[in-house]
Amino acid sequence: TEKNRQNARALFESHLQSIFTQRGEGWVETTLPALCDPLRIITYGVIKLGDETPSGIPCLRTSNVRWLRIDTEGMKRIAPSLSAEYSRTILQGGEVLVNVRGTLGGVAVVEPEMAGWNVSREVAVVPVDHQRINPSFLAYLIGSGVSQQWLGGVKKGAAYTGINIEDLRLLPIAVPKHSEQKRIVAELDAIASETQRLEGIYQRKLEALAALKKSLLQQAFSGQL
Repeated sequence: TEKNRQNARALFESHLQSIFTQRGEGWVETTLPALCDPLRIITYGVIKLGDETPSGIPCLRTSNVRWLRIDTEGMKRIAPSLSAEYSRTILQGGEVLVNVRGTLGGVAVVEPEMAGWNVSREVAVVPVDHQRINPSFLAYLIGSGVSQQWLGGVKKGAAYTGINIEDLRLLPIAVPKHSEQKRIVAELDAIASETQRLEGIYQRKLEALAALKKSLLQQAFSGQL
C-alpha cells in the first residue's frame, strides 16, 4: 500500500518532468525577472517574526509553503505594524512563492483569499505578471525535477541551506504561448487531482492497517487470539 502511494506521486512527477524537458516548438527562453510585475521585485519577507499576535497578519513560512500547495496549518500571525515594515512582500494574490532557506523544494501559487498576508525571510515572493505568464504554469515549472535540480546546484550552506535571491533570479526559464500554458496547467491540474485522490485512498488504507495491527496486538497480549 505504501509502495502504491509512492508510485502515484512518482508517476505525476515523471509526467511533470517530461513536459519541461521534452517541450515542443514555440517555447521562448527568458528570465524570471522578465516575467514579473514591472513595479515589484523578487524578494524575501519578514526577517524576525516576533511573538504570536492572535489577531495579526497571517505570515507564511517554509512549513506552510509545500510542493505545489500552501498548508495553512500552524501558520503564524504577526503584528500589523511589523508586516507594514515589509510592504514589498505583502501578498496580493497570484504570486508564486518559493522556499529559499531551510526546507527547500516548496513552491506554490498564492490564492486570492490570501491577499494582505505576508511571508517570512525563508520564503521568496515572485510577483508574476499574469499577462506574461500563468502563475500555475510557473509553479509547475519551478516544482519540476529539472528546475529543482538546478536550484539544488546553487544552494549554499551545510547546517542551514539556502538559495540566494540573485541565484533564484537566474533560474533558466522557457515558456510557450499563453494558450499553451493554459492547456498544460489544465492537464497537470487534472493529473494532480487524480494523484491526490489515489494518495488519499492509500493513506486511508495505511491508517486502517495500522489500526488493525494495533487491535491484533492488543488481542494477542490479552490472550484473546
